[in-house]
Amino acid sequence: MNFLLRNLELSLAETHLLVGEKLLEEGKVSSIFEGERNLWVAQVDGFETEMQITPTRVRACSCECSVFIAEKMCGHVAAGLLALRRLISEKKHRSKNLKKQARTYQKLTVNAILDQVGKEELSAFVRNYARGNRNFSIALKTRFAGAVPMSDNTEKYRQVLDSVIKSSRKKSGAISAAGAKLILATGMNLLGQATDSIALEHYADGWPVLKVMVNKIVPIASRIEYEASPFIAFVDELFELIQKLISLPIPPGLKLEIWDFLLEECVRPSHRGYNIGVHFYDLLIQLADDKAQSEILLATVEQELKKQNLYSAIHFAKLLAT
Repeated sequence: MNFLLRNLELSLAETHLLVGEKLLEEGKVSSIFEGERNLWVAQVDGFETEMQITPTRVRACSCECSVFIAEKMCGHVAAGLLALRRLISEKKHRSKNLKKQARTYQKLTVNAILDQVGKEELSAFVRNYARGNRNFSIALKTRFAGAVPMSDNTEKYRQVLDSVIKSSRKKSGAISAAGAKLILATGMNLLGQATDSIALEHYADGWPVLKVMVNKIVPIASRIEYEASPFIAFVDELFELIQKLISLPIPPGLKLEIWDFLLEECVRPSHRGYNIGVHFYDLLIQLADDKAQSEILLATVEQELKKQNLYSAIHFAKLLAT
């Protein structure tokens, strides 16, 4: 006999385990104590059982009943082992709590509080604080959105940015200076997450983050009442990361998805400010793998050149001429 005490359910026959659970629930384990080192004795429904336990493993057991004599295991022993496991677990829990209570601190720090506060109490505080503090709620959603499984990964990041942008707009529709800083901070956080995903070769996790930021953050760069240079620098970093992504050996399906998205986005009027459209055409040139895609891109540029003041399309035309 040699199995882990914590794995009783995997080690005992179901018939003995069910009897043992029933005896324990009915309070038939009247006493349990350590008679000698690592040798535990329990009185179960009038029978004396013995259990030899090394720190985590069951080494030997015995019972006076006829079932144990015939099968070398019985419900009485199972009940004793279940009771012993519970007793050991409770002792460990009490010991852990005593250590927490005995520890003293010289300063009241965040780490000290986190050491002492229970998980449920901390979760309740975070939940209540997020309800009353918009910025904290946004930061929480931004930081942990990736941990929430959804059928469409793009949607969760879209919801985060929709919430941020909506709360940052004035009645006129312009983005306030404070709102611009919040959007930029959120974008930088998400950009860091996407960078980590790509570095780990989790391309399908990184792309939805980049896609939503192109769709949601890039168009508002020309509508902010704030110094534009930090936003432009952010947009440059965003497209640099997309360029890095498409230069990697990504799956063909993902590459086509990126192509379709950029082709659709490049003609949006909101991308024309600060010559942002140039980024789209630079990426599309790299993504155009065949004649069909090249022809589609040329047709798109021709349509854009018919419009006025489209620096990005003119830039693309110059690239074609070189």
